[in-house]
Amino acid sequence: MSKNINTYEEITIEALKELEKYNGLITLQTAKDVWINTARKLKKTESIVKKGCPKGAFLGILLSDDVKNIRIDKQTLTNNDKKNKNMVYGQEIIKLLKNKKYTINDKDKIWKYICENIRCKTIRHNGQMHVACAFFKNGYIIDK
Repeated sequence: MSKNINTYEEITIEALKELEKYNGLITLQTAKDVWINTARKLKKTESIVKKGCPKGAFLGILLSDDVKNIRIDKQTLTNNDKKNKNMVYGQEIIKLLKNKKYTINDKDKIWKYICENIRCKTIRHNGQMHVACAFFKNGYIIDK
């Protein structure tokens, strides 16, 4: 991959390519494993492999029914999965991009919106924006 691509964008793109190889519904655990194995295959540090914010956004977007050719079995969600705020952030970012309220170049504005309307406090995004933008700019989001 290009040196100009963000680490989490790179993991997202490669993990999506891997998930496309599966037929039918995929368990959420399979998607988690693919993320982790992809990060390791790309020789990322263990802290990047384990980082929950981008992985949570990745999984949330997969669960949104907005992703082309990849379906996650929602019956495989655990209670902890259902409480993952990063999944919600990822889904909300995709909604904003799909509604054309913002573009992928508006990362700071999108995150400000998330903080003001969902998060209730201002924090820096922690890879979630890069993950969502990778789905969007690489054609993985269904254009409804």
